[in-house]
Amino acid sequence: MPVVTPFNLGLLPADLTQWFNLPEGHRYGQVEKLPIQFYLIRLAERLILVDAPSYDFPDDGSLLPEYKGRTAANLLTMAGVHPESISVVIITHPHLDHTLGLVTGGENPTPIFVNAQHYLGAKDRELLRTMEEIERQPLEIVEQAGLLTLVDNTLELGDGLSIIPMPGETPGHQVVHLKTQSSEVYIVGDLFHHVLEFAEADRHPIWSDGPTLQASKTSFVQQIAGSNATVFFTHIEGAYRVKNNNGQIVWEKLIDGF
Repeated sequence: MPVVTPFNLGLLPADLTQWFNLPEGHRYGQVEKLPIQFYLIRLAERLILVDAPSYDFPDDGSLLPEYKGRTAANLLTMAGVHPESISVVIITHPHLDHTLGLVTGGENPTPIFVNAQHYLGAKDRELLRTMEEIERQPLEIVEQAGLLTLVDNTLELGDGLSIIPMPGETPGHQVVHLKTQSSEVYIVGDLFHHVLEFAEADRHPIWSDGPTLQASKTSFVQQIAGSNATVFFTHIEGAYRVKNNNGQIVWEKLIDGF
């Protein structure tokens, strides 16, 4: 049976008023510490990684020193999973808190997951050209090593695992879907950043393409409402399920998740 394991790299202080352009007095108008999570999927004969962060991105003074130096690779190793055993890395999108842990540090960085094919949304490969060098570098190094595959449409990877485009956070943002006979799981990256977006459907981060992101969110929620699917996020802790109560959409946090 497939197993989905979340890993929390550390906490990221987020000024939600700034992120979502909230009005004065909004109940979430404060700084919160949000998790930076990535996921390991254990299939019968493969290990799949969803995103690969590192807590070494440039510090604007808000990062928490206790998490400095933590990477996806060293957390996996502490859990008994060696980077060489990963066969697939799915990158939800190329923001640094999802990609910086793809390569080693230092002057001559190299890919860490050397036996893995890495999957990136094709439209996000185009986005890299407009990003700063530190953001481009991890994926460019993976690409130069011949380990990068660009995804244009829904891609089936076998064993019930697929990649589904859901743009808005970035043009090529994608989510992971795992469906078996007994369960259904989505790992949705930054489709949602905070629980305030569950209740306020028109709230989106200021850097996103708001109309496109709203369309992706609406389509996703309508698709899974009442399906019993489990949903995981990058910056929202825990697992959720979407219920349809007489036409009203309700996000339910699961006490017992994976």
